[in-house]
Amino acid sequence: MESSTLVRNVFVTNPGGLNLRGSVSVRTLIGQFRCKVEIVKPPQRVSAVSILDLLCLAAYQGTQLSLEANGEEAEAALSALEKLFAENFGQSDSSKTHAALGTLEAPPA
Repeated sequence: MESSTLVRNVFVTNPGGLNLRGSVSVRTLIGQFRCKVEIVKPPQRVSAVSILDLLCLAAYQGTQLSLEANGEEAEAALSALEKLFAENFGQSDSSKTHAALGTLEAPPA
């Protein structure tokens, strides 16, 4: 990525993790911005426009991800993505309380 890459860290708080519905929501949202966004879960780095790649991250509830963006609308895209993650991709609200209290459970072993 270019040297002007912006980075934000988020936790997956959705009880279902970054599932198919969440991946579609990420892809749809990113399509509205003029920038390149990658999502990182070491050692993986995937394009936010690839639903299959997003699913392959296996990002369960409690997983920390880095959102990296560059381009004309990178800041706006990252802010919108942070909101989408915080709102559990428009799905269940049951884990918002846990996220606010910092009591996220670790993904299954």
